[in-house]
Amino acid sequence: MKKTLIFALVFMLTVVNSSVVFAEDISTDLTQVQAGGEAPVVKAKWEMNPEKGNDGQYLGTDDSTSAGAQFNPTGVKDLNKRIAICAIVTDPEGMGDVAGVYADVYYPEGIALGPSHDPLANQSGAGCGEFMQQDKLTELTKEEGFELFCKKIKDSNNNLPVFNGTTYDYDEICAQDGELLKMTARVYCAEKDLSYEDPFGHYKVIVQAQDTNSLNGTLENSFEYLPLTAFVADFTSVGYGNVKLNIEKLVNGDLNFGTSALPTVRNVGNTRLNMTVLQNDMGLGKTSGSWNVSYKARVGSYAEYTPYLPEVTATLEDALDLSETDEIDFSILVNKFPTSSSNNWHGSMTLGAVSAPHLACASKVGAKLSAYVAPTNCDFTVNAGESIQTALNSATTGQTVCVAAGTHSTPDTYPLMMNTAGVTLAGLGNAGDAVLSGGVSVNANNMTITGLTIHDSNITGEVFGVYLNAGTTGATVSYNKLIGPGVATGSGLINVYASGNAGLMFTNNESTNWKRGIFLNPSSNMTVEYNTLTGNSVGSANDFPSGNMIRRNQITGNSSEGVGTLLGATDSITVTENNIYGNGGVGNELNNYAANPVSAENNWWGDLTPADEIGDVGAAQVNFTPWATSAYALN
Repeated sequence: MKKTLIFALVFMLTVVNSSVVFAEDISTDLTQVQAGGEAPVVKAKWEMNPEKGNDGQYLGTDDSTSAGAQFNPTGVKDLNKRIAICAIVTDPEGMGDVAGVYADVYYPEGIALGPSHDPLANQSGAGCGEFMQQDKLTELTKEEGFELFCKKIKDSNNNLPVFNGTTYDYDEICAQDGELLKMTARVYCAEKDLSYEDPFGHYKVIVQAQDTNSLNGTLENSFEYLPLTAFVADFTSVGYGNVKLNIEKLVNGDLNFGTSALPTVRNVGNTRLNMTVLQNDMGLGKTSGSWNVSYKARVGSYAEYTPYLPEVTATLEDALDLSETDEIDFSILVNKFPTSSSNNWHGSMTLGAVSAPHLACASKVGAKLSAYVAPTNCDFTVNAGESIQTALNSATTGQTVCVAAGTHSTPDTYPLMMNTAGVTLAGLGNAGDAVLSGGVSVNANNMTITGLTIHDSNITGEVFGVYLNAGTTGATVSYNKLIGPGVATGSGLINVYASGNAGLMFTNNESTNWKRGIFLNPSSNMTVEYNTLTGNSVGSANDFPSGNMIRRNQITGNSSEGVGTLLGATDSITVTENNIYGNGGVGNELNNYAANPVSAENNWWGDLTPADEIGDVGAAQVNFTPWATSAYALN
């Protein structure tokens, strides 16, 4: 006997040419001229909804009461979320010196967009913390700017903006004799769209004010795109049709949204999602306590079916990516039909969704010096011909010594000595524009050295770029170019032997032309990641480490070996997700100089048979399985 079974659906939107053409490549170049004077200042910045009141003025709102800006996506395909980015800019040389104000927006870190994501026309579509787009801000009138910032935002949404340091605040900017009313500072805004499917998360925004001398002032913050898990379906019923006892009946969907007899679902939120399904028993009931009917469902023809029973919510495999459309297939199996005067059985189904983790970004390796952002709040600024050491001697904990672009050879005697804890030594301009003719010795805790080109110095016969003195901890060395005197001597960074150094963060540096790109003597909890260690004799040397991490580095083209390790019985080191190849010939990618274990998983060794790339007496103690099957992309 055949029975006809029809479901009514209850949908739930869950928020949780052949011609030959010859071409010749022509190179072009220019040099940006930066004349003298003072750079403009971005005093405050914020993001907001672009809605305006009856007076035609911005309302200065966002979608949450939390500090900073938060925005809700629309949950509707192709209906984008419009926001405004604003900033207050001044210039010590007058507002006529401001040439333009721009906002650079970046995708959230660590989130891949997936193959179905369709970026807007002005978006890069890169994801993974990369640049999304740039917008030019336009100047508001004096009245518009004052009304927006000093009334709407100050009075009703005062935790929205971020201020530049501690110098600027509402009182300073909005005073009756303040810069907005005097028009010595002005408000600039731009409106932009976020796609309905741009991933939820924190979007970095850097506002840059540029003057006629190409001097820049910047201010960075972020806004949050709030998560919305949402879907739409093109069907309102599932008809199983004629069903035979104990024979499974399938209803297959398709990829064409709008064919209601062939079920299809689409992700219209800004999270990935898994579909859920809950069905009743269609009145088929139970026999001896067991259901007379069972179901299966799946999303996508390559997924496995998920079985489920009546009244139990099932989560289906194969998550829908951002904006993805896919078929949804259903199955029914009836084990017993109850006695009934009708052959037709009716039931209900509830479709829902739960959020799924974002797709992870593929690991990239090596230094990304282009990501360096020079400080805008300098306690000391040292120009060429002035003494960096004098500024370092004067700096107190928490202060920043900025080194202007150019070569700094005199009047200082190298190495520079950093003797006061918590001081930052930073280059201005792009990473490496400020050039030190010698090295830097770190003699206190929690020091930061960033954005510089550093050459070699010598202390008691030890040649180095950066020297961590005995017992120092918490140093950060980042976005530097460490250039050695030749591969016969020296280390880009070295710490004093058996001195208790700990907590180093060595990241986004290029170290080349040394005997050792970096040499860590006995030390603990040292992190070496996102560096480019090439053109040395040894890329990374590691003696008696305790909990040290060598991760996501480009270690190639070193003449003797890529990585060297020497561990005692209680020592430990992790070498992972690096490109380590083309170093010193076969068997010299990693040399383990003692028969103690080294964790070296998920590295790219230059080929798919890496066993012969590991050398020396402790080779058998190196755990290199699993390994990467291709080279990691470079930052």
